[in-house]
Amino acid sequence: GSPKSLMAIRPGSRLPVLVCVHHVGGDLEAYHDLIDALPKSVPCLGLKSLGLDSRCKPHRDVPAMAAHYLDELTRKYDPNEIVVAGYSLGGLVAFEMACQMDERATPLRGMMLLDAIVPEQPYSPTPPTAPLRMLVEDVLRLELDVDELATLPADTLRATILDAAEQTGSLPASYGQDRLQRMIEVIDSNYKAAARY
Repeated sequence: GSPKSLMAIRPGSRLPVLVCVHHVGGDLEAYHDLIDALPKSVPCLGLKSLGLDSRCKPHRDVPAMAAHYLDELTRKYDPNEIVVAGYSLGGLVAFEMACQMDERATPLRGMMLLDAIVPEQPYSPTPPTAPLRMLVEDVLRLELDVDELATLPADTLRATILDAAEQTGSLPASYGQDRLQRMIEVIDSNYKAAARY
């Protein structure tokens, strides 16, 4: 079958279902505290970036990402049963999902934006190191010199980041360069998609 973004995080017995949209890094770890704070009866799902799967390319723009996620979701749930939550970039995607459902005259039950980013208007080009800075400082929370990292060959760059991330516990020792490269590509693609939105 076609690759899926939708995944179960925690089962529950009542509706609506909470659907957490990935941040720029493509995964869902930012939602653990929120989900833990909710009643156990609330079912929680997540939408992770397709690009984390080695068989898939990341989405190139926010509307396409939102449309794909809505297709997966509305195959299983009525829009009135869905509350989307978006943190950071996920907030931008959740907002676009809600707009697309409003255009279809089938609004979602609700939307929650958490520390969501607002695109700068008018569009201004981002520095080439911005996605790398986001990976190092925001996603992995490492204290590395991003400008210095940007001058390294790709394999040395990945090895340096992996070594620092393993030492701080940001990534497991088994993470590997291939998975880190996919994360870098997802962040780069998501960052550019958000900037174009």
